[in-house]
Amino acid sequence: LEGQELYISTSIGISVYPEHANDVESLMKQADVAMYAVKEGGKNNFRYFETSMLEGATDKLKLEADLRHALDPRVIQADTFTLHYQPQVDVTTGRMGGMEGLARWNHLERGLLSSEEFVGIAEEANLMLPLGEYLLRSACRQGADWLKRGVGLRVAVNLSASQMRERELVTQVERVLSETKFPPEKLELEFTETAVMKDMAGAQAVMKALHNIGVRLTIDDFGAGASSVAQLRELSFDCVKLKRSFIQDILESERDHKLVAALIFLANAMGAQVVAEGVESRKQCEVLANLGCTVMQGQLFSLALSTQEIEGRFFAKKAA
Repeated sequence: LEGQELYISTSIGISVYPEHANDVESLMKQADVAMYAVKEGGKNNFRYFETSMLEGATDKLKLEADLRHALDPRVIQADTFTLHYQPQVDVTTGRMGGMEGLARWNHLERGLLSSEEFVGIAEEANLMLPLGEYLLRSACRQGADWLKRGVGLRVAVNLSASQMRERELVTQVERVLSETKFPPEKLELEFTETAVMKDMAGAQAVMKALHNIGVRLTIDDFGAGASSVAQLRELSFDCVKLKRSFIQDILESERDHKLVAALIFLANAMGAQVVAEGVESRKQCEVLANLGCTVMQGQLFSLALSTQEIEGRFFAKKAA
């Protein structure tokens, strides 16, 4: 192609007459469903249609349609999308330094959905930009409200790969901070290492611009991406979060124990704070503290809770 040699892969979905359907339209639809199942399973393969695929695809399409409707500016309700907050605790002092805001969707039929149940669909459907801005504004409003009431915590929000590619992201963040009167140093934005590596040059520019306005930046799932030390040293960030799976196996796996120790050493060498997420036991907490990681979040300290639950449990007196 214009002098360039290209290597391509193929994802094939197959439906069979009359086993799967009796008309062309239905056969094509089912082959299409099977093809998407191949893509979700890693691409470059083939699969025959199965009834379970159609059920899963139909459910996914319904959820996507519901998401589009819920995000429609003409019908969106204040409590449709909310954030539940999980504390980050410094185990040397027992004090909270911040909260991570985790997205929740109050679905009319399905009840409260966690971010794992709909954020991936929002990403695929190019809906993360409006959803991301809505959640960012919610987090900043909540942080500003707490600050007025004497609780000056950092509030962390996750950014998706599509948000990082958005040219107006920095302007959007500045606008939200200005509207909510939330200090930029109290806002923490989390990027996954994998998303950063997809567009290193773009991520570098975005992170530098956000850092310049005073926002705290964190690389999430640290150790999961394919980045090198040379690449990391070119990025502007203040903190790294160790991947949850490393923490889960740190007691049973000597390899994971050594890997976590190496990641903590690397982060400290770059001047970044280290946060361990997914901490579930006191033994995990002790091991991490001995390795030099003293800021943690997870079930050992608290599940992600609604604003009301957080206020009632952790700072009822200050936020009264």
